[in-house]
Amino acid sequence: PNEFIGDYLTIGQTKDVTIGSYDARQTFKPHVPFWTGFALGLGASIWDTYLTKKEANDSTLIQPKEPGFFKGSPSVFPFFVPVVLSVSWSFPTFKLREKKMIHKNYINNENYYRGYHRIAKQKRMLGALFGSLSGVAVGMITYSILK
Repeated sequence: PNEFIGDYLTIGQTKDVTIGSYDARQTFKPHVPFWTGFALGLGASIWDTYLTKKEANDSTLIQPKEPGFFKGSPSVFPFFVPVVLSVSWSFPTFKLREKKMIHKNYINNENYYRGYHRIAKQKRMLGALFGSLSGVAVGMITYSILK
């Protein structure tokens, strides 16, 4: 349907989209985006505080530093990870499996899939955002404890 030319969903099609949205809210769990985001956010915040041998032996320093993790000061780099991940998890599509459907009589219904995927994409993006923010927060807390 193209709303710009007056082509709207019918009442039945709207019902199918709504039932697909309902099923996604009830059955779709964004575990993979959350834990991927957590791992990448944690890794980015830990890697950001890594002091390389070259930076540690800089000739402009009064006293050379020891290289390693948590030896450098954090930057804003880890805070870009949540934004990039939440956007990147909005792109991939997936196949809806029958076991994830509550209303199994809507198999191969295009409008049902439209509603399901709309909510699933939203949950994937938010899962990646919350996971990566949690990972960055754990990394920064770990940095402040071990510093």
